[in-house]
Amino acid sequence: MIILGSLLVVIIVGSINRRIGGVLGVIFTLGLTYWGLNVMKSGGELYLLNFHLKKEVFLILMALFFIYNLTIAIVGVKKQGD
Repeated sequence: MIILGSLLVVIIVGSINRRIGGVLGVIFTLGLTYWGLNVMKSGGELYLLNFHLKKEVFLILMALFFIYNLTIAIVGVKKQGD
């Protein structure tokens, strides 16, 4: 529930202010990466839409999300019409 709530906050803030949404997205991604690695370290497994995620695939996905959010935080892309 915490993950879904955090994601909802990032989406809402990102729709209002892209730059702040990007910063929150970076923080969210780092937290999610930390959590996922701890789950795997303790012997648990991660699934995304019923597909088992290997550690390497999980790290690649998190890196892509991190780069995307970092880019938005730095560039602060404006919505069309602003």
